[in-house]
Amino acid sequence: MSLETTLTKTNNKRTPEDDAQYFGVYLNMAQHNVFQILNEINSRFKKLGFSDLADDEYIDQDFRINNANKSTQKHSIIEVFNPTHKFHQLYAVKVFRAMNRYLPFLKVFEQQVIDEEESENDLIPIDFMELYEFLITILHELVLFRNSYSHYIALDEAGNRCDYKKEVSHIACYQLFKFFKLAPKYTWQRFRSTDEKLSDGHELGDFKHLDDYILFSGQELTAQGLFFFTCLFLEKKYAYIFLKRFNGFKNESTQPFKATLRAFTAYTIRLPHEKLIVEDPKQALLLDMLNELNKIPKELYRHLSIGDQEEFDTINEQSLLNILNNTDESSYDDIDCLLEKIVPLRRSDDRFAYFALRYLEETEAFSKIKFQIRLGSLEHEPYDKKIIGQVQARTIQFPINAFGKLSLLLEEDKILEQITNTLSEKEKEGLSFERFNPHYHIENNKIGILLPINEDFHASKVTSNQKGKLKINHVKPTAFISIHELPKIVLITMLCENKGKNSGQDIEHHIFSFMREYRSKFLSLSSLESIAAQLKYEPLQLTRRNDNLKKVKNRTPVFEFEKRKEYQSFIKQRREILQGHIGDKIKVTELPGRIKDYLLNIEDVSMVKRNSHHIKSSITEVKEKIKEIEKNKLPKIGEIATYIARDIISLVIEEELKQKITSIYYNYLQKYIAYFANEKNNLISLCRELNLFDQAKGHVFLTEGLIKQSNSVLEFYDNYLGKKLRWLERNFIKTTREGAKKKVNYIIPELIPVPYKMQKKLNQTFEINNWIVNKRDAVIDLPTTIFDEKINTLLRMRLKEGEYTNEDKFARLLGQYLKGDEQPFYSYKRIYKLLGKNGKDSLIDVRKFKHSAIKKKFGSLVEQNEKYIRFIQTKDRIVRLMCENLIVIDKDLGFEGQFSLANIYPGSTYNPLDLPVSFTQSLRINKNKSVILTAEDTESWKEEVKLSRVENGDGVKGFVWTLKDSGFFRKILYDKRLTNLVEYFDVSQISVNVLLFELREYDRYRELVFDKIFELEKAIVLKDQKGLWELNKKKLNNFNEIQFKVYIEWLECNGFADENLNELSVLRNKFSHNQYPEHVVFNLPIIGETQQKLFDENSNKKDWLNLNYTSVAKQLYNFVELNINDLVKRINC
Repeated sequence: MSLETTLTKTNNKRTPEDDAQYFGVYLNMAQHNVFQILNEINSRFKKLGFSDLADDEYIDQDFRINNANKSTQKHSIIEVFNPTHKFHQLYAVKVFRAMNRYLPFLKVFEQQVIDEEESENDLIPIDFMELYEFLITILHELVLFRNSYSHYIALDEAGNRCDYKKEVSHIACYQLFKFFKLAPKYTWQRFRSTDEKLSDGHELGDFKHLDDYILFSGQELTAQGLFFFTCLFLEKKYAYIFLKRFNGFKNESTQPFKATLRAFTAYTIRLPHEKLIVEDPKQALLLDMLNELNKIPKELYRHLSIGDQEEFDTINEQSLLNILNNTDESSYDDIDCLLEKIVPLRRSDDRFAYFALRYLEETEAFSKIKFQIRLGSLEHEPYDKKIIGQVQARTIQFPINAFGKLSLLLEEDKILEQITNTLSEKEKEGLSFERFNPHYHIENNKIGILLPINEDFHASKVTSNQKGKLKINHVKPTAFISIHELPKIVLITMLCENKGKNSGQDIEHHIFSFMREYRSKFLSLSSLESIAAQLKYEPLQLTRRNDNLKKVKNRTPVFEFEKRKEYQSFIKQRREILQGHIGDKIKVTELPGRIKDYLLNIEDVSMVKRNSHHIKSSITEVKEKIKEIEKNKLPKIGEIATYIARDIISLVIEEELKQKITSIYYNYLQKYIAYFANEKNNLISLCRELNLFDQAKGHVFLTEGLIKQSNSVLEFYDNYLGKKLRWLERNFIKTTREGAKKKVNYIIPELIPVPYKMQKKLNQTFEINNWIVNKRDAVIDLPTTIFDEKINTLLRMRLKEGEYTNEDKFARLLGQYLKGDEQPFYSYKRIYKLLGKNGKDSLIDVRKFKHSAIKKKFGSLVEQNEKYIRFIQTKDRIVRLMCENLIVIDKDLGFEGQFSLANIYPGSTYNPLDLPVSFTQSLRINKNKSVILTAEDTESWKEEVKLSRVENGDGVKGFVWTLKDSGFFRKILYDKRLTNLVEYFDVSQISVNVLLFELREYDRYRELVFDKIFELEKAIVLKDQKGLWELNKKKLNNFNEIQFKVYIEWLECNGFADENLNELSVLRNKFSHNQYPEHVVFNLPIIGETQQKLFDENSNKKDWLNLNYTSVAKQLYNFVELNINDLVKRINC
């Protein structure tokens, strides 16, 4: 039987009883995965003082220390989850968030429905005691299982054989059962199944059969339980490979088969990896944009039929089953393909702003403008602070912003040095980024710009005063630009005469001109007074009114509507008069509202009306929140905690007391509310310490009794809202009668204390001089019409007569310019639940209706969603233009061919993502060595594919490296096995085609290596079990398992000493840790330029690999097989 047959036939079915070594392979991998994750988390939180784990055998050291077992190690980063640890309050949630990224099963410990999505900053209550106990327990169980299944035999103190481990602690039993029951829900979330699929049972029924799976027999794991346990700590790829060797995971052809795989792999881990410095940012941006265009917007996807949605699963049912059912017979290549394709191609966020900003940077459109980037938060080392009578660790954080090119701001240490270079070495101690995560700082749909700036990088600086206190010198933006202006900005750079570099100079000039005019003319009281003195209006003064006729038409009496039309006419006349006096550099519509009102002589509404509106809005807000509770539409717990904490502070009476509630106290207030059931007493103590129960200067209605009578955060939220509503209605509403009518008046009470914030709001007056003084130092908000004239002119120049009118504005002109090309999915019919249709779904072909008709026929909700979909579609068209322009500007992107949106969709025959491309990346192996990796199709293969397409229509052959493979290329670079594998190469550039084959061969032969190791161990046990037991007793260790070094010692003591025993030991150890052995150990033939070239040119030819190329892994296996066969033969003689 050939070796290939051995690979695919003899090992295609495994059982725990007969193939312990198979489980040992993956349990070793699992243990090493956890080791990598814990050390990665520890490196991010160095200031907590935990040490890196020295070896993966110590991942359970916290359990061993806590249970008085001997351990030379110290606690790991897991100890921060212990509620008694000094840094628990300060860092537990931060460490949890970081760890949850790699260990998804941690999500189960959040006290919230598992399939709800929370924002990055949402406060989620976590049962840390339960989490801590489980985590240290399950990692101890993992070490024990790994030890048991990685060794052929274990012998007790009497020399009797022990069974392989099956029993687990009750803590592990409880949580593993819980994990398995929640796996379907977590699967829905992780695979982003839609609400529509969930509601009609399309997915729900597929998981029903999982109720019949038995994970435990008493406290022992069944085979299925061991499968599930092992998969918790494997990457998804290896979990699939691992499971495919077992009955029940093979040769199924139904939806439940997929559901089983997904449930068992619901919590598979993600391994950490170092950030790669992208060497071709333009290419990376191009690939990112094209991949995004290939995905469907979620706003459209959720309104498609099930059949149309399935097009975006990216792999049809039969293809999926073929891959899964034939994994044993095929290479592991298909597993990689499967994992790339199993998640639906659906957009989760609107990334247009990111793409536009990156495009403007990569094309160097601006020479004098830089966009604002948030680098992260700089954190000082923890210090002690007494809160509610307890000393607790605290830290100070400073948000750090910069202005520069995002793709260049990746080196954390270098940037930290730049922003702290004025500090002494002593002052720098303890300073680090809490999380270094450079990203465009977009807030309230605006991004800051700095101009003019001639530096590549300009950031906030950390300085110290004479007393040594640190201070952040923030760099303020010169102006803010709305991200909704980015389509105009991008188009202007594309449509202007000079393309590429400095194509935005007209924009820069326009911004300079506007700001200069604005500051000199409109931020000077004398200038404003001079303009106002020249204006002659009739009538002289107007009072502000709602001039939006659409909103009031048919809702007000005719005479009132006519008055509003008259008011609108007056405003229009005044604007025309004002425009004539201020010139054409700034439009009246571009002025801030306060300046506009001052110059148009429009008086604000009376203070009484304004205050009535404010009080009414406050009451309405509370009533709406109470209605949501009654309808069971509850906010997330984190949102509730945030709302109540902020509201408590806003309703404090005395200014001095309010100022004492610093961010530290706010954080604790928020946390104690979120963890209400467990922290009720601490919440009361904190409120006492802050004097919030003092209703003369503290909170206006909060009492100790209000907190005590509530048993949960939801009950406290309900009680708090109820009391707030009663307080508002009792004190701020006065009811009077005018004849038979009851009139509600909103008043400011005189006999009770009013919260400081409310007092300030209600007594607020406007004074133009103070406003101007404040605005002089403020960042300027650039008006949203500042680029309209320029872009409208450029668009008209590119349209033919008859395609536009002189009255057409940007949206209409842009629609005409970009019309035609679109992804086909935008024309798919939609499904909406329409009011008045008995709640049934209706299939709508929206393309048959004009925008105005959609609202009239189907309602405002449908119209609003369709309007947003059209907006996304417009931005898609602009993204396509950005892609085209990048290709035109940079010929070195490695892109071949042209494309249109009509071909960008899953399954398209001519999708540009299927076009060939070349990838190149420098990879640092260690401090002294880097290698260059390249991935591309050979010229001969490209020609063969093209010829195949000519001869066979659509073609039967495809390119190996295409645009859509960029993510897969990066995944290969993250593989830690490369560190030693590249030692086997002696070339200037390493072909990723060869590397990929080598890595997949490693995955093939790893199992066979351990089969042979167990074969050797078994032979020795059968020969001399007692002798082994005697040798093991001398080791004075706590293991019943006979370790491999004991077998080596037995061989040496019994006349089987061999110079290759050490190599066997090294190789076993390396394969246990998912590594290649160093080249110097085995001195295998080096892979040179000629061999690599032959591989690239011939590897796709039938039988060429089998006859002409032997992988490193196969050579290592051959070494193992040769030596162990010889040893077993000699032992059995």
